[in-house]
Amino acid sequence: MVVILTDGSDKLEEISNFLSTHGLEFRIVPIKEFKEGLKGNVEFVIYDTYNFTYKDVENIKITKEFNIPVLLITAYPEQWAIETISKLWRYDFIKDYLVKPVDIKKLAAYFPTCKTGGDAETIRI
Repeated sequence: MVVILTDGSDKLEEISNFLSTHGLEFRIVPIKEFKEGLKGNVEFVIYDTYNFTYKDVENIKITKEFNIPVLLITAYPEQWAIETISKLWRYDFIKDYLVKPVDIKKLAAYFPTCKTGGDAETIRI
């Protein structure tokens, strides 16, 4: 199962549709409830936040305890956020970070059973 941890992205419906279309089981959990959201049979986490903050850094570090791969999606990261994310890459559970709008082919690459289909080049999360 894929868990989408989100701060309430206005484009969340699009990522949900993408996962549904490709037959992936997922659930959406508010970031503030992330520890509860990681319980159960979770195989992959999409951490979707518009404004990447120091609290997100702490959440992502805690995610390591669950040993679940994480894909971080954020918009317009500030320089400190880029530097911090780069440091987090030393953790092998951080798979990548994508900046919005997200290229649908890059997103699909994390789900090998997915086909991008159609002419869609980007998914505006």
